[in-house]
Amino acid sequence: MPTTAVGFLILIIAVLPGVPGDKVYRMLLGSDWREEQWQRIVRLVGFSVVGLALYSVIGSLVGAPAPIYLSPNRVVEAFEQPDLIPPLFIALLGHFAGSGLAGLGGAMLARGIVRWTSLTLFTSAWDHFVDQWVPEHWVVVRLDSGETYGGILALADTSVREEERDLVLEEPAEFDEKKAEYVSLNYQHLFLPGRLISSVAVVHDPDIDTRVTSTGKPIFKDEQ
Repeated sequence: MPTTAVGFLILIIAVLPGVPGDKVYRMLLGSDWREEQWQRIVRLVGFSVVGLALYSVIGSLVGAPAPIYLSPNRVVEAFEQPDLIPPLFIALLGHFAGSGLAGLGGAMLARGIVRWTSLTLFTSAWDHFVDQWVPEHWVVVRLDSGETYGGILALADTSVREEERDLVLEEPAEFDEKKAEYVSLNYQHLFLPGRLISSVAVVHDPDIDTRVTSTGKPIFKDEQ
């Protein structure tokens, strides 16, 4: 088998099945911009190995296909015998699913350790803000210079230092103080360097957002 094909198989077997686990793990715990690339690779391989173990145990109980892709020679045989391809992909999908369960278990374990010990995990307010609350909303970005822009957040750098959180606004509009409203600009996209950004706000949408307060009204009653 060609060296490139062997390398590709090693990548699939050792790294790619760990992606779902890593995605679940980071979604629940957040990301750390200080993390080195090798640390993430080790985590990917770890979730892949645990995911394979989970699939092997569960698969043996339900009669699922064996992970024949672990042997490059068997993969070659599978492509020579088309009837072996479906079981191969079923096993690979099961491996991915096992990795996702491993990521979920790892995140829950980490949260439990943090809860019952004095250890702390990195925070991810920015990552959570961008991933969970920005989609399907307009955003308002205020710069240190005092300028304010509204638009659709087309791209945002996450898991990076604060000064590196660059944004790209689609269909940008600039706030006109005289008119007290946002005026659409003759630009399709606007790049805003993170070092210039003071704050980012998500605009309330009454059609999809639920609130316990009403916009524009005081939240504390005068009890006097």
